[in-house]
Amino acid sequence: MSHAGLETSSSLRNNAAYIQNWLKVLKDDKRFIVSAAGNAYCAGKVMYYEIAVEDTTVGQFSGLTDKNGKEIYEGDIIFSQKYDCRAVLHKVEYNIDNAMFVAKPIQGWDFDFCQIRKDWIDNYGKEVIGNIFDNP
Repeated sequence: MSHAGLETSSSLRNNAAYIQNWLKVLKDDKRFIVSAAGNAYCAGKVMYYEIAVEDTTVGQFSGLTDKNGKEIYEGDIIFSQKYDCRAVLHKVEYNIDNAMFVAKPIQGWDFDFCQIRKDWIDNYGKEVIGNIFDNP
């Protein structure tokens, strides 16, 4: 491993072994470099050119999971039942004013939002059932 950009005897041995392996492979198969370059090109093309992502459909991970262990993201729709057995749906949002993830009721409750916490999920059996992008 190199430290502060300086080579050590260990990193030099690793580099030499890496290069020796490539030389052996290339000596055994003269066409290998073309195949490897083609594969690298295709991988790069997929990674950088062919995967289109709409910024508005990417949600930030909250760091929490629902009652089933599913990760909770910004934009998710969370289902639970109130104490009187009525269904409650919440939309997960990031509240920039309070610097926290919140659940805003879509239906079934009459408050602006509540902070999403692990005890809230565990005590009330909150479950991710979709997101605003797939289920607008």
